[in-house]
Amino acid sequence: MKGKRLFAVFAQFFALSLFVLGGGYVIIAVADRVLSKRGWTRKGELLDMIPVFQTIPGIMAGHCAVFVGSRVAGKAGAAAALAGAALPSIAIFTAVAICSDVVSVESGAVKWVFLALRLFLVYFVAAAVVRSWKAMEKDFLSFSVLAITLAAIGAFGIPAAIVLPLMMAAGVASYEAERRSRRFMTPQWISLFLFLKYGLLGFGGGFVLVPMYIEDFVGPGARFLQIGMERFSSVIALAQATPGPIGINAATFFGYSLCGVAGAVLASALLLLPGSLTGYFAFRSLERFRDSAVVKGIMRGARPAGLALMTLALWVFVRGIFF
Repeated sequence: MKGKRLFAVFAQFFALSLFVLGGGYVIIAVADRVLSKRGWTRKGELLDMIPVFQTIPGIMAGHCAVFVGSRVAGKAGAAAALAGAALPSIAIFTAVAICSDVVSVESGAVKWVFLALRLFLVYFVAAAVVRSWKAMEKDFLSFSVLAITLAAIGAFGIPAAIVLPLMMAAGVASYEAERRSRRFMTPQWISLFLFLKYGLLGFGGGFVLVPMYIEDFVGPGARFLQIGMERFSSVIALAQATPGPIGINAATFFGYSLCGVAGAVLASALLLLPGSLTGYFAFRSLERFRDSAVVKGIMRGARPAGLALMTLALWVFVRGIFF
C-alpha cells in the first residue's frame, strides 16, 4: 500500500514537472488544482503556502514536492516527490546542454527561435516581479532593502551573494529589534560547491539566482565559464520554456558545462539539498514555523531583496533584446 502511494506521488510530480511550462509559480498553481482533486491538499492550500516556500532557500517547486510528499507518505514520500519533480529537468536539460555544444544559437532560424524564447522569458520575469511586489510588505524597511539591493548590485557591482545575506540579516535585525531581542544569522556557503551556495541563497525561486549566475558564469571577468551574455540569455529563456523548474534546468545546464553529465546531476542535487531539508523539517512544525521571529525577519528582508534581484534579471534580458 505504501509502495503504491510512493509511486503515485513520484508519478504525479514527474508529470507536473514534465508537462508544465513556466517554472515554480506555474507548477504550484497547477499542482494546487490537480492535487486538491486527489484529496492530497485543500483547494488553495498550495497557493497560500507560496510565501512560506519563499522564506526557505532553494527551489519552490521542490518545496511544494517535499510538502505534499511528506504529507502523503512521510519521509519516503518527500524524497519520491522531489525525485519526480527533478528528474524531467535533469534529463531534458542534460540533452539540451549536449545539443548546445553541437548546434549554434546564432545560425538562421535557430537565432529567431531563441529571440522568441527570450521575449517569452521577459514576460515570465515581469510577471514574477509583479507577484513579488504584491507579496512584499509596503513599509520603510522593505523599500529601503529594495533600493539598497538595486543600487548595490545594479550600480556598484557588489556580488549578490554578499548583498542578499546582508539584506536578510537586516530583516532579522529589524524584526528582532521590535521584539527587543537579538539574534544573528550568518549565511552558510562553501565556495567549492557553487550550487549548494545557490540553494542556500535562492529565496523566492529561480529568477533570484540570475544575478549570481551572471557573476560566476557570464563575461570575461566571470570566475568560471565566461560565456557570452546573449548565450546566457538564450539558456535562461530555454530553461523557462522547458518543462520543470527554471532553477533546476539552469543548474543542470551549468553543471554539465562544468563537469559533464555527472556535473549536471550533482549541481541539481546540491541546488535542491539545503532548501528541501529545511523545508521538510519546517513543514513538520508549520505553526511554530509561521510564528518564528527569525523567519518573519528573514521574510521582511528576503522579499524586497528577491524582488530587486528579479528586477535586475528582467533588466538584463530586456537590455539584451532591445539594446
